[in-house]
Amino acid sequence: MSAEQRRAANALSFGDQQALEDAGSPYLRALACREAIASVVGRLQESGLVSEPQLALLDRARGIYASRVEAAGPQPEARPAESEGESNAEAAVDPAAAMGSKAQLAIACLQRLQ
Repeated sequence: MSAEQRRAANALSFGDQQALEDAGSPYLRALACREAIASVVGRLQESGLVSEPQLALLDRARGIYASRVEAAGPQPEARPAESEGESNAEAAVDPAAAMGSKAQLAIACLQRLQ
């Protein structure tokens, strides 16, 4: 598959693999996955649209990424203030778009566990 075909496939994908790659180090990717999955799980629990077994599987995936974060130990690059500020600003302006971005990231994370 050529690079152009890969970009086209990513654009059509539900998961945002590029955002996951852009997260940086394996530690930051695991941290982003843990937070994105936790956010989606919280939202799904509020909605009541998923079953307990589905929530349990999502929580298990979140746990896998949490273990990866813990295994990596504290990192000086853990939370770049600029990036966190941008994320908070995005959520304040358009919460639905912020949740959509988190959901896409969570899907990419789940795809990586396959």
